[in-house]
Amino acid sequence: MKLQSLILAAVLAVSAGGVYAADNKTVDVTLAGSAPQWTAHFGADHVADSFIDTFTFGPATGDFLVNGGFVNISVNRNQFIEFLSATLNGVALQLYATSGGGSTFSGAASVGDLATTAPLVLTITGISRGISSYGGNFNIVAVPEPATYGMLLAGLGLIGYAVRRRRN
Repeated sequence: MKLQSLILAAVLAVSAGGVYAADNKTVDVTLAGSAPQWTAHFGADHVADSFIDTFTFGPATGDFLVNGGFVNISVNRNQFIEFLSATLNGVALQLYATSGGGSTFSGAASVGDLATTAPLVLTITGISRGISSYGGNFNIVAVPEPATYGMLLAGLGLIGYAVRRRRN
């Protein structure tokens, strides 16, 4: 009886080695460029499991326009990523996908000129079928503060006043 229990325990221990925990990643992404324009590239690789990846990037404060996206291109029907969701600061990104991979574009997401505030937090949820990876980039542009527009309007008003005064 003890021998059977010992053998059963050994078999269970060996078979449990094939079970993976969720492969979640949290990454702080470094920006390239300088104010008021930046760009950032990011990516992750996964081994046959579900994942939730979180990328944090962007200047510390301010309002921004963001555009960009990410992609997985499969070269093998057994190695591709199925993207389930993607959000940037809580706003859902448009997902694109094809079925089954196989030497083709298998999934992506994009965002075009999303107005948001810093810091930027990109969360990607998906399932890796086999060993696979994805990558992408975002371009970030600072939005001028209202005071900048106020100064512009005040300047135009002064020019208009000067032109009108000259005519009289």
